[in-house]
Order: sequence, then C-alpha cells, then structure tokens
Amino acid sequence: MRLLTFFLLTFLALPSVAIVYAQAVDVSTFGAEPDTGKNSTSEVARAIAFAIKNHRSLVTFPRGRYDFWPEEAVKRRLFISNHDDVEERSVVMPIEHADRLTVDGGGSEFVFHDSVLPIAIAYSKFVDLRHFSIDYQTQRLIQAKVIGGSDAYVDLKIDDKESYAVKSNHIYIHAEKYEEPAKFSLVFDSLEKGLAARTGDNWSFFQSSATLLKPGVIRVMGLESQPRTGEVLVLWNGNRPNPAILIDQSAHVSVSAVTVHSAQGMGLIAQKSAEIHLDGFSVALKPNSGRYVTTIADAVHFSNCRGQLTVENGLFENMLDDGINVHGSYLRVTGHSTPNTVSLEFGHPQTFGLPFAAIGETVRFVHRQTLEPYATAKVVRVSRVDDKHLELRLDSDLPSSLEPGDGVENLNWRPRMLYRNNHIRHNRARGTLFGSEAVSTVIENNFFDYLSGPAILFSADASSWFENAPAHNVTIRHNRFLDTNMGPFGPAPIVIDLPFKAKEDSTYFSVRNIRIENNQFEEFQDSLLYATSVEGLIFRHNTVVHNQNYPPSLPLDSPVFYLNHARCIDITDNSLADGGRTAIYDSFLINAESVKGTFNPTGCGASFKPLAGEHQ
Repeated sequence: MRLLTFFLLTFLALPSVAIVYAQAVDVSTFGAEPDTGKNSTSEVARAIAFAIKNHRSLVTFPRGRYDFWPEEAVKRRLFISNHDDVEERSVVMPIEHADRLTVDGGGSEFVFHDSVLPIAIAYSKFVDLRHFSIDYQTQRLIQAKVIGGSDAYVDLKIDDKESYAVKSNHIYIHAEKYEEPAKFSLVFDSLEKGLAARTGDNWSFFQSSATLLKPGVIRVMGLESQPRTGEVLVLWNGNRPNPAILIDQSAHVSVSAVTVHSAQGMGLIAQKSAEIHLDGFSVALKPNSGRYVTTIADAVHFSNCRGQLTVENGLFENMLDDGINVHGSYLRVTGHSTPNTVSLEFGHPQTFGLPFAAIGETVRFVHRQTLEPYATAKVVRVSRVDDKHLELRLDSDLPSSLEPGDGVENLNWRPRMLYRNNHIRHNRARGTLFGSEAVSTVIENNFFDYLSGPAILFSADASSWFENAPAHNVTIRHNRFLDTNMGPFGPAPIVIDLPFKAKEDSTYFSVRNIRIENNQFEEFQDSLLYATSVEGLIFRHNTVVHNQNYPPSLPLDSPVFYLNHARCIDITDNSLADGGRTAIYDSFLINAESVKGTFNPTGCGASFKPLAGEHQ
C-alpha cells in the first residue's frame, strides 16, 4: 500500500514539474553562447521577449561569460532619476510588461561594452533577477599612482595606457568609443583601497596642466592639494549615463545573489515602483581586478517608491556616491492658470520627465525655505506641458499663501523601509540616506566601515536636488559604526540636517520619532549626533569606543551631541567616557546626561509614536 501511494504521489507530481521545465527559456536556444566573446545582445533580448510574449516564467543562462555591445540593443527614450538626460539609451535586456518572470544567470558574468543600460524593468510585476554579475569591460575613469612630486607638481603613473590621452595640456579619459576631459579627482589609499583620510573632492582638476613625460607617466601642475607618493589618484568627469539595473513603474521585484562590479551610473535604481526586495545584492570590486571604483554614483537608489522596500545581506563598497538614498521629489511652483490649477516644474535637470502624480492622488504644498506643509489637495487632472513642466488641476482652490518657488510633494508615494545585515565601506559621500513619512524605517545589524561622510543622513531640500525626504518613525539599532567621517562630508556618524526657521514660536519639525538604540560606535572623533528640526529623538543604550586610528578632521571642540531646533530629546544610558559634550540651541529636552537641569516631559508622549491622523 505504501509503495502504491508513493507511485501515485510521484505520478501526480510529474505534470507540474514538466510544466515548470517546459516554461523555461534557455538563451542558448536563441544562439547566445558563453565564453565566446561574441555579442549576445540580440539573442538574449529575443529570449526574454519570447518568454514574456508566451507567458514563460523562467529565462536561464548556461554558466559562463556573456559579452554585450550596444549595436543590436533596443533603443529607448528613458527618464531616469539622478542620471544624465540622454536622448536615447541602448537597453541590452529590456523586461517590459512582464508578469511573473525570473531571469536566472546561473552564476554567469555579464560584461558590457561602450555605453549601454544592462537591464531595464518597466511596467512589470513579479520579476525576479538572480545569480549573475554585471561588469563593464572598460571604466570611464583613470587610475593613476603618485610616484613622486614636489610642492609644485605630482608625477602620475598610469598602467592602463589605453585609458588616457594628453591633449592641449589636459588629461582626457579614454574608454570604448568615449573621450572626455578628466574634470575631477579623488585620492585613494593604495593599501586600504578606500578614499585617503582627510581628503575630499577636487572639483577643479581640469584647471591643472598636464605634460606627458613618457608613455604612462604624466606630470600634473596646479593641483589644489598635493597627494602623497604611493597614493592613487582617480580622475573622472561626473557623467552618469546609465545605471546597471533600472526598475521603472513596476511592482513586486526581487533581486538576489546579483553583484555589480562596475556601472556608468548607479548600481540599481527603482523609481515610481513598489514592493522591492534586494537580498544578497551587492556592489563590490571584482577580486584581482586592480580597480578602485565600482559605481560612478550610488549603489542603490529609490526615488518616489512605495510599499515595502527591503535591502538585506549586501556588500556595498567603493562607490563614488552614497550607499543608498531613499527619497521622493518636490516640484517647484511657477504659477497658476486658474484658481485650482497650479503650474509646476522639475527643479533639478536629473529629474526631468519623470511621472509625478496621477488622478486621485493627494499632493501637499510646503514652504520652500522650511519645508513646512500648509495645504493638501487631490489631483483631478494632470497636463504635461513638456519634459520639464506640468499642470495639476486640483479638487479645491489653491491656498492663498501659495508663492512661486514653494514645493509640492506627492503623499501617495512613501515607502516602508527595512535595511539590515549590510556592509558599507570605502565609498565617497555618505553611507545611507533615508526619507519617508511612512509607518516605519528600520536600520539594523549593519556595518558602516571607513566612510568619507556620515553613516546615516536625514536631509531634504526644495531648492537644490529637490529631494523630498523628511523622516518619521525611524529605528536605528544593533549597528556597528567604525571610522566614519573620514572626509569633509558631514559633522557626525548620524546627521539629521533639515532646514528650519530659528524662532521661538516655530512648532514645525521635519523629522519625528527617531530611536537610536543599542549600537556600537568605534570612532576616532568625538562627535556622534548632529540634529536639527527634530521632534522625538531617543539616543539610548549605545556603546562608544574611541580609537586613535586617524587624526581628527573635525574641530577638537566639536560637541558629541549637537541639537538645534529640537524638542523632546532623550539622551540617556550611553557608555560615554567623558559624559558627552552637548551643544543645545532653541531646543527642549526630556533628559540628557551632560546637561544640568530638570526637564519636563509633559506633552512629549506623542513625539515617540506615529502621530494620529497622519497620512501613511
């Protein structure tokens, strides 16, 4: 009887197994061959298109190296947040209008040439990317080792003689079908492969003069500061043509066991999308590659997303910008055409053309200088004027206090964020930026290791990047902070830096309900927290260990805790060797170990939980 039952169960299971394998599309069926060096662009794109059209759920790759060039790529006009506005992009793997598709690389290496966008997911749902790496054959930058110099010049040795040219006393970056002047420079430690301590951006490198002494050796004169012999100078021009992976207007996307070794922009960006899960997604140097840089911009970026965003178990290193940035957008008010129709423009050129609001969604008006909200309304019509401008007709008249230059945000696109078990190290700029007024942002069990700026930054503005990122309901716990703020990018490991108007009767705070608990700080500088425009902040049960790994770059009298326009602050039960110097301005506290006086907690209870009636 048991034997009969076994055979029956096996027989019943066979059809479902057969269906799964029948649904699989192998790219080799379409002519893609690994380890041949030939262009696989057309074959892989056709395999993906076939799977989508015929409702196949799986695309597979025989393991190996696949090369891709732009000549046979799909051409698309795409607007990508925080990237250059490019008239036409070459998309190697377009995943468009897909429903339940897995692309499994089987451990393959995907190597891209020239200017291409490797993977673009658009208007899709339930897409899964897994088990592959992304790299570029050549990078659009130069690595030059300092082999000598004086107060007037430095001599640089460039091993890759195909990566540069010297013309008209300037250094030019050479890559596949690419030549641009080297405009900026960064100094890297050749042993640690991170940015050299106490160094930052040199935005005026192009003003220096270069002379070719012999093949591979260049003398550069007129630098703002002289790097030391043995250090490595990375020269770049700031262009961001393409991310490695784009997720656009899609939902339920997962990326697992995928590594980006290099990219011409960001590692992964999701915009106007929902329910994204990155597990084991990394941006990391390829072992033994000799490279110092991974991505030209952020490792991970979420712009105007909603639902649950999860990033876990990743390594993010050697980016030329942040580890992760989560934000919405402010559009700038330019005027109005009717009493209930507002004219708006995208303020930053790297936001042009992006979708902003749909009929039925709620928008909110904020003052440009303080980001303080003053009115909300529902959208009843959206009229696109051009890539930079649009008009919104609302269900009520515009507020009388509306002024040109004020900001407008969309309240329907605010995500929940979980960021855990990640390791960020050796990058320029900041470790992480989180901005959402949703029910929760949790940052836990991460290792922030040798960063140029703050490990965690909360910031927003309606006048520069126009990034909408006031943060509510944030938990920062069980993280390790080691030697952050190596460069000039911020005043503390954790920074809350929001604009505010300094006046006694100001009751608006951009950031609310922040808990920083049970973390370990191992720092060569005293500063731990810098906070402005925050209501309801707990800094408690944290362990602080001071080291002497590097000389301080911040002023020696910098406060351990800096608070300005803050209310309901609890700084207690931390292990601080000196009790912690605290600088307080325009603030009301519950308790702080290093501040004398009695603090009345009356009225602060609501500051430590989501406020009733808030949109979530």
